[in-house]
Amino acid sequence: MVRERGGHRGGLWLTVMTPVAANTPELERAVAQLQPDFLFSFYYRSLLGAPLLTAARRGALNMHGSLLPKYRGRAPVNWAIVRGERETGATLHYMVERADAGDIVDQLAVPILADDDAREVFNKVTVAAETVLARSLPASWPAAHRGVRSASSGPALRAAQARGRTHRLAAIRAGDS
Repeated sequence: MVRERGGHRGGLWLTVMTPVAANTPELERAVAQLQPDFLFSFYYRSLLGAPLLTAARRGALNMHGSLLPKYRGRAPVNWAIVRGERETGATLHYMVERADAGDIVDQLAVPILADDDAREVFNKVTVAAETVLARSLPASWPAAHRGVRSASSGPALRAAQARGRTHRLAAIRAGDS
């Protein structure tokens, strides 16, 4: 497992992990030791089990590349294009043991133009993901699940993704000054 300790910034400790495998005792211990307030998953391809999902005091969140509940699972941008959608987007949601099925915190739509290829749409979704995270995260700190919608009924990262779609887990906890 690769761990990058970002340190104490703006009252927050940020630890970024790039585990080869999810749900290992090593990863579960590492995350539990951090005692995070939040656990974030950004374009991570494995489902996280209950020990990881419950390790963060305020919840585990995922950024997904579609307007959930549409296109749960892998390759959502590709599926949106193949199926002729005229829009897709980014969704920040709480993780549960079922793929992309947790409560939605926020989402933002982006257009799919007739001449867009998957890379262009992915780039638009990445910008939408950054916007969603920037506008949703501050509201998430005071109380988890404030203003959420259900994924079954509801309508950073760019540099790492451009370098090869790095899949990361980030554990964040409030700093102790």
